[in-house]
Amino acid sequence: MNSHVAKGNKIACVVGSMNGMPAEYAVMLARKNWRVINYVDCKEDDSLSSPYLRFPGISNTPNLNIKFIGVKHPFWFLFPSRSRNLILADLRRADLCFLSGASISLASNLYKYPAKPVVALCYGDDITLLANKAWPFKRFLKHSFWPRLLYGWLVFLIHLWIVNRQKKGLACCSHAAYFPAGHDIIADKILSDASTRFGLIRLARHSISIDNLPTVKPTFLSRRPSRQKVLFPVRFSPADSISFDKGWKCFIDGAITFLSSYPLEKVEFYCFEKGPCVDDAKKIIFDSGLSDNFTWLNTVPFHELYSLFNDSDVVVDQLGNHVIGQGLWAALLGKPVITNIGNDIDRLKLEGSCVLHAANSLQFSEQLAVCLQPEFKFLAMQLNPKVILKHYSLEAEFNDWSLA
Repeated sequence: MNSHVAKGNKIACVVGSMNGMPAEYAVMLARKNWRVINYVDCKEDDSLSSPYLRFPGISNTPNLNIKFIGVKHPFWFLFPSRSRNLILADLRRADLCFLSGASISLASNLYKYPAKPVVALCYGDDITLLANKAWPFKRFLKHSFWPRLLYGWLVFLIHLWIVNRQKKGLACCSHAAYFPAGHDIIADKILSDASTRFGLIRLARHSISIDNLPTVKPTFLSRRPSRQKVLFPVRFSPADSISFDKGWKCFIDGAITFLSSYPLEKVEFYCFEKGPCVDDAKKIIFDSGLSDNFTWLNTVPFHELYSLFNDSDVVVDQLGNHVIGQGLWAALLGKPVITNIGNDIDRLKLEGSCVLHAANSLQFSEQLAVCLQPEFKFLAMQLNPKVILKHYSLEAEFNDWSLA
């Protein structure tokens, strides 16, 4: 736990840990001389969300106090407990609050206290599921007759209670920071309703922490100079009426199309075994007879992933209807990036960069052929870091929000 906290500065309280995102804001505020308390609702060895694993040097950040709650479950924030009361006490003392995930529900406990910016720092499911009254019904209808009769109705009532608590918390927030409007229709509707009824102010969140980066270290990819290395760090997850399609099938089909079109190219695709559709992806690859061109990796902490970006030739971000995320860090390292650039804000910001758009498997195959050209890779090394530094600074975005 970090105890380098200065006295007399404004206080910020950040609650949540999803994908390490809240920690990025906590560090940014600490560097702006705020006294920051970051409550983290994950285990310290969580490779995706633990601040210590995402940012190994975070323990030396002045003004930052990280407190692990040690429990990662949406129900936790909804029930009275000593730890919850301590968090609420710090939220009430703070001059600025960031709430992420199920902790957004805590905002309903702050409305009696002096007005302050209370920001719902959203990542998706905390709105489209936990604040969406359609979600309990959809979950209930997935059960067959007997599970519905025996326990489905009870689960439905619990989920509906969670949604009501989350919606009440969202209504008590002053701001909500989420991806640009137009990306997520369900979230847009929920946030628009909260804006109309309760005056919630929406903030566009689409930048990354470029001032708190891991140290790049050589990986096993650096020892494979004879092959072109294409990294796909995206989760293999299904798409339904609520969840996003991140384009894993588009990636697999496009990679197979590329290998069929350029059989002499020494290209290897690297994917991570994360998500319920991994077996489906492996079967498609096996049936194509191209398994030797695909390598499957275990998930790694962000600082290791950052080094893998650096040792790759091309990084492929989501090719579905999500937004560019990890590809921004790859572009910061000067790598060619392929993704589905699905919103006007990113299209404008990435104009003139070597981040290429692909919305289907054929486009992906064609763009991959471009990215693997030596001249293009050299151009990406020159252009991409400049574009990211200019347009995707988390600190600059926060300053534009004018919260403090």
